[in-house]
Amino acid sequence: MKTNYAIGIDLGTSTSQICIYKNNESLPIPDPVTKIPIIPSIVAINERKKLLVGEAAQGAVDRPGYGVRESKRLMGTEEIAALILRKLKENAEEALGHPIQDAVISVPANFPDAARKATFNAGEIAGLNVLRLINEPTAAALAFGIKNINSEEQIVVFDFGGGTLDISVLEMFEGVLDVKYSFGDPHLGGKDFDEVIISLLLKKFEAQYLGVPVYNREAELKGQAEQAKKTLSVEQSCDVQIPYFATKDGKGIDLDIEITGTEFEKAITPLLERARVCIREALNKKKIRPSAIDRVLLVGGTTYIPAVRNMVEKSFNS
Repeated sequence: MKTNYAIGIDLGTSTSQICIYKNNESLPIPDPVTKIPIIPSIVAINERKKLLVGEAAQGAVDRPGYGVRESKRLMGTEEIAALILRKLKENAEEALGHPIQDAVISVPANFPDAARKATFNAGEIAGLNVLRLINEPTAAALAFGIKNINSEEQIVVFDFGGGTLDISVLEMFEGVLDVKYSFGDPHLGGKDFDEVIISLLLKKFEAQYLGVPVYNREAELKGQAEQAKKTLSVEQSCDVQIPYFATKDGKGIDLDIEITGTEFEKAITPLLERARVCIREALNKKKIRPSAIDRVLLVGGTTYIPAVRNMVEKSFNS
């Protein structure tokens, strides 16, 4: 039985996952505890000084000084990524029943050299032999190309993840994918949409309770904002509730606020405009008209937001 698989790793800002390619298809490897093939890209230390990675770190990650989120945006300044990669490696080894060494890791197309080197180093620290770093939009195009090998198309990969936006223009011809150009924003992603919701919640709460201070509620706000974003992607409104959010005259005050889809879309307009500019820049650099693009591949959790999808559609139908 073949045991020398090279694993593929998507080291994401918000979540990460690991796969092998077997029997002509990609097989995600689940976490042995949660049985889910995606783990949160977080690391924390609990009160007993135990190191926690992924889902196990959820309860401690937002305690000040005890946890780290979104380390990918700081790639090159810390080694948190190595702990996440080691966790993924261990998941794969438990699922496959043998040691894993070789790996291919996807990175944002606009990752600078220092961040790429840091990713290589993180893989080595995790005990991996990193065969190659592959740009995330290219990885998405390859996944499409494997099942559409005879297509002849100009493709745009719009990769909008938790921390970065990458837009790549590719040409597919006779089974070959040729990357023409990549452009993006390394500091624009789903977490910025979460921050918009947090700002909305605080603004509304402060309007209800003038002069009431709010302290140390970042953990609840982050979790509620992320869930609200998901809800607003499928519903017209969302109720956010956090018990004992603040105190006034010695009495607890609950946060109980409704955010509508209209309010959310209005608030994220500047983020959508930044993404729209990235699309325009990616096409203009190669003097490609939107109408010349045969297919747009949407990749990343942020593309589930209806306003994002609408913006992309309008950008390529203009």
